[in-house]
Amino acid sequence: MASLNAPRPTLESRGSYWERPGAQARHDTNNHFIGIDVGTGSARACIIDETGDIKSLASETIKLWQPQTGYYRVVEESGVDVSKIKGIGFDATCSLAVFSHDTDEPIAVTGPSFDNADGADRNVVLWLDHRPGWAKYSERLGEAWSDTSAKKGPRKQLRLP
Repeated sequence: MASLNAPRPTLESRGSYWERPGAQARHDTNNHFIGIDVGTGSARACIIDETGDIKSLASETIKLWQPQTGYYRVVEESGVDVSKIKGIGFDATCSLAVFSHDTDEPIAVTGPSFDNADGADRNVVLWLDHRPGWAKYSERLGEAWSDTSAKKGPRKQLRLP
């Protein structure tokens, strides 16, 4: 899969984003859609028209950091002999970045002990949210995209509006 950070022959580089040379939105009468993908190393977005033509792409790097201590905390606290650990399981549904409204600094969704000690609830909507009221959005979007989906690929079940 090609990276959005790689040069693209039909799009001009504009720093951390690309756009079609000479694109003028005021003359474009097509409907448009915005797609956003948040990955581990960057957040990416695109604008496409109803024919599937990519109008613009953007990519912004997400800074990753790791503490220098605490890597082995769970093993140390367990008292288990390291030589007796024969496997590690890891699961992550997706990357999630939450930033402070006041400082734009990254914040934790839960504290280290998951006890919400600071009392600050963070209402995060997850990808698998199927609240009853949201089904209508999925149906409406599916109907709106039915012509485009048939031309561009299989219809997907939409999870969120």
